[in-house]
Amino acid sequence: MPIPATPTGPLAAHANDSDPGRVVDRQRVARTVLGHGILLGIAGDALLRENAVGLNVTIWLLALVAAVVAVTHAQHGRIAPAQREPLAAAIAFALLLTLRDAPLLAVAAIVASLGSTALAALVAAPGALPPLSRLPVRAIVDAGARFVPQGLVGAIFFLVGDARLVVRGERRALAVTRVVVQAVGLAVAAGWLLLTLLRAGDAVFARTTDSLFAWSPPNVLQHVVFAALFAWPALGWLHRWSAYRGPLDLPVPLPTLSATNATTVLSTMNIVFVAFLAVQVRVLFGGQAYVQAVTGLTLAEYARSGFFALVVTTAVVLVTLLALDGAAAQGALAGVRRHRLLATSLVAMVALLLLSALVRMRLYMDAFGLSIDRVYATVAMAWITIALVGFGATVLRGRSDAFVAVALRSGWAVLLAVAIADPEGAVARSNLARAAAARGAFDAPYHATLSADATPALVAALAAAPPDSTTCAVAWRLMQRNDADHGFATWNLGRVRARDAVSAAAPTWRAACPRVAADTPRVP
Repeated sequence: MPIPATPTGPLAAHANDSDPGRVVDRQRVARTVLGHGILLGIAGDALLRENAVGLNVTIWLLALVAAVVAVTHAQHGRIAPAQREPLAAAIAFALLLTLRDAPLLAVAAIVASLGSTALAALVAAPGALPPLSRLPVRAIVDAGARFVPQGLVGAIFFLVGDARLVVRGERRALAVTRVVVQAVGLAVAAGWLLLTLLRAGDAVFARTTDSLFAWSPPNVLQHVVFAALFAWPALGWLHRWSAYRGPLDLPVPLPTLSATNATTVLSTMNIVFVAFLAVQVRVLFGGQAYVQAVTGLTLAEYARSGFFALVVTTAVVLVTLLALDGAAAQGALAGVRRHRLLATSLVAMVALLLLSALVRMRLYMDAFGLSIDRVYATVAMAWITIALVGFGATVLRGRSDAFVAVALRSGWAVLLAVAIADPEGAVARSNLARAAAARGAFDAPYHATLSADATPALVAALAAAPPDSTTCAVAWRLMQRNDADHGFATWNLGRVRARDAVSAAAPTWRAACPRVAADTPRVP
């Protein structure tokens, strides 16, 4: 029997315990939440204690997706159509962690998978959110603001609320469980104390019982603590994403802004951007001579000094426009028109700012080649450009609810495209081609600091270079990093390819660079 889909208030789901059918439904959901929360804690202890990201994090994220699916089935008996797209995105981003080794890409994939899983859970909650294509910005801001607090304290609301339903009607089983737990606890404590004393008095007995002490109470307690650290936020999130809402579900008030104040902010930003673009026109026509006369910098140095700030500025303007659209009071029609006119002019000038940033990046790459920071900044700028176009096509046309779908879907597509393109490997290959064309030197030490994704290209470059102090130092650095113990739990395709490439080249490197080993520090 599915749970009614329209709660009458934020705490209404806790109010009607007199209906036996409703209690049974709530028991089913509560047991699903508790069971999957405990399983996620155990999985976290078993998988996430490694110091590398790979298959371990993928499995845990997929387990979280499975928990959301199970809770949804317990509530409704089926997966809601609105959940399919974010669930597919969550699974895809979790699987990306087994494809690439790039750290920033891994962080982005984890955040995207968690966010997509949360979205899939929220859109299926009774009466909570509309489909993705009509999802308001306010709903995303509200859900994002609650994500970390709910992970920290949300389990408390489950334990003092619906957790009691798990054992309702199971008093006999609970009593038996309590007796068994107490007996086992006393036996373990007494046995561990006696074993400790006897081991101290007999070395042979101590060696014989070493395997028992691998599961000593301190060791077991450590596993329990780690499992609890992962189970706690999982319980909070699953409870938050289920139909039964707690006190933290009371609406989060957002600030409001009068139409006059919104106009003032937009007018000021327009004036500043006009002044900035006027200077950019002067730089465009003055060229390097003008830049050097004013700043003392070459044109490439000028591009490097400002590109990243321009990207951040563009993102800040977009966020500000969204905030103003949500906070400004919708007054007279003239006020709305004035607001949209100023926002439109600002969007147009931001587009010119993006064009200026792209020109700066081209100058910078012509002078210095690629780096991973420049690649990620360019990718961010590409997504911001798409979001800016989407803002103009939706929010500025009075269809603000459609903006979230544009921003999310474009963000998912950009992240997937970047992961498939292998950014760190592309940086190494591009700079190698640049060096082969005599357009600049290849910075092997820098490329050795990149992740395993860049290693195959770097191994090929070292194989073609004569052995000297630099190439030998890089070769030993790669061999030492390749010796790191990454088990099956942290399996990653990028690391496998890097390990194969280094293993094939290692005998040649050791023969050509025998003295570097003693002088090269190990790389984590």
